[in-house]
Amino acid sequence: MNFSDTLKMKNRLNFTEINKRLVLVFNDGSFSTTTGLCYWAEKDFHVAQKTHCYLHDNKRPAPIEPANRQILEALCDELSADTLAMVKIRLLLCNNDFNTIYLFCPEHDLSPMQQIKMAHLIAAMVNLTAWKVVVMTHSDYLIKELCSCIMFGDLVAAGYQHQRPINYQMYFAINRKELVAYNAISGGGFKELQINEFGFLGLEHIERAIDLLDVNEDHFIGLVFGLL
Repeated sequence: MNFSDTLKMKNRLNFTEINKRLVLVFNDGSFSTTTGLCYWAEKDFHVAQKTHCYLHDNKRPAPIEPANRQILEALCDELSADTLAMVKIRLLLCNNDFNTIYLFCPEHDLSPMQQIKMAHLIAAMVNLTAWKVVVMTHSDYLIKELCSCIMFGDLVAAGYQHQRPINYQMYFAINRKELVAYNAISGGGFKELQINEFGFLGLEHIERAIDLLDVNEDHFIGLVFGLL
C-alpha cells in the first residue's frame, strides 16, 4: 500500500494533493496512544513530513527575495531559537530545495505571546515565499490569531489598510482563497472547516474550554467575595 492509498483510508488527508498555500489541521485530542482522538492525524502528518518535504517532480520553488528573507529572519529572531519548529524554519530558510514545510505543533515551548508571533510568522511565510505551509496545532492562541490574520486579509482585499494594529504588517494578512482548514475528528479522519470573514467555523471545543475557564473564575470570585 503506497502513501497516497494509506492517507485515503479513514478519511485521511493527502497533503500533497491539496492545492492551497496554507493548510491548517486543528485537533483537541490525545497524541499518546493508537486509540487517541488524533493518533491517525499525527501519524499521517509525520509520514507526509518524512516523505514529501522535499522536491516533487524536480520542480524547484522560486527563490526567496533577499528583502523577504531578511523580514522572515527578523520574525524568527523574535521567537525562541531552540524550539524544534524554529530550528526547522531557520534551516529551511537557508535551503531552497523544497516546496512544502510541515510544522507539527509549532506552539510547543512557546509562551502565549510567542504563539501569537508564530501565527504572524506562518502568515509571513505564506506571503513572502513560494512554499506551501502545512501546520498541525491545538493552540487556541495560534488559532485565534490566525483568525485575526484572516479578518485583516479580508480588509486588505477590500482596499482598507488604515488603522490596523500597530504590530500588524501587510504580510500578516491571510487570503482565505489560499487557505484550507481541517479538524481532526473522533475515530480518525478529518472534517473540512468553513472559513468566513471572522475565521474558522466548527471549532466549538476551543470556545468550550475558554467558557469553562470563565465559569470557574466567576464561581470562585463569587465565593471569595461571599467570604469577605
